[in-house]
Amino acid sequence: MRTIRQPLVALAILCALVIAAPAEAIVIDSFDAGPQTIGPINAFSSPNPRTNLYVGPGPIGNRREFRAGEGHPTNGTTFTITGTPPGENSIAWTGPFGATAQWLRYGTRIVTAAPQQLNVDFSGETAIELDFLNLAGGVPNPGPSDTTWFVQVWLTTKAGTVDEDTWSAFDARVPFIGGPITVSLPLADFRNGSSIAPTAADLADVDGIEVFQGNNGNFQAGAPDRHVVLGEVRTAGNPDEDNDGVVDTEDLCPGTMIPEATVPSRRLGTNRWALVDADGVFDTTQPKGRGPQKSFTIEETAGCSCEQIIAIGELGEGHTKFGCSISVMEEFVDAVAP
Repeated sequence: MRTIRQPLVALAILCALVIAAPAEAIVIDSFDAGPQTIGPINAFSSPNPRTNLYVGPGPIGNRREFRAGEGHPTNGTTFTITGTPPGENSIAWTGPFGATAQWLRYGTRIVTAAPQQLNVDFSGETAIELDFLNLAGGVPNPGPSDTTWFVQVWLTTKAGTVDEDTWSAFDARVPFIGGPITVSLPLADFRNGSSIAPTAADLADVDGIEVFQGNNGNFQAGAPDRHVVLGEVRTAGNPDEDNDGVVDTEDLCPGTMIPEATVPSRRLGTNRWALVDADGVFDTTQPKGRGPQKSFTIEETAGCSCEQIIAIGELGEGHTKFGCSISVMEEFVDAVAP
């Protein structure tokens, strides 16, 4: 964490600089409440995949629909959610080979009960993460193309409105054997049926979530312990909520805008500094000749732009018109140095 070693221009800096709290992860399900068991299941066709609805504390929205299926007869696949700390969702199976699949549904994605909107805000989040504690797939059959697990997540947003939409992303290359491993699906990779990515406004109202996991191909006998254990499903949070390139735990100025909104209001002066384009390097107008050969970055100013430095130091109008002077930039960088 950064600390102030010396004042900038005024003692006001000591009061004005506040470390921004990063957007926290939202737990979708940690499987620490609500035990459920489905199985054994002996083929998709007889019987069909089975569904079990849990209502109670634990999963997001206090409801979880657990649907599971097995693609081959005689396997006797059992799907369970332990419901005891630390919590886990596990698949264990017997038999020569199989094609297991499970669906975890929340909010409006639940189909066995009346829809209930989650109304959760994912606009400040960066990804959906799934913690696999253990992956034991046995011996792959017949080769590398069948040696992975498949994960897909659907999000329903703005349910019940004219703007309702569904977005999804997937990862078909989850290791067949191993763990623990975290699979991350960036929200920037989610797409709707028209291959359009969700906006922050869309993600501000997530009403339904569905998580699918299954094996991407078949597997053979050959390992005594064949199962998948899923420990938690959550969002990844956002370590840099204002997207200025400085993580929130090191960012002294939340809400930084790049380019800056108000500086320079007239023009960028010679040896004056401001963020006038889309990167985190402060721009200037170079003087004729060699000049002072200075440069400043958003990392060096602890996530603060010129207009934010002006506000902190209560600086004069000249800095707003033409950008921050070299002396101000140097003093500020020295004051916030870690």
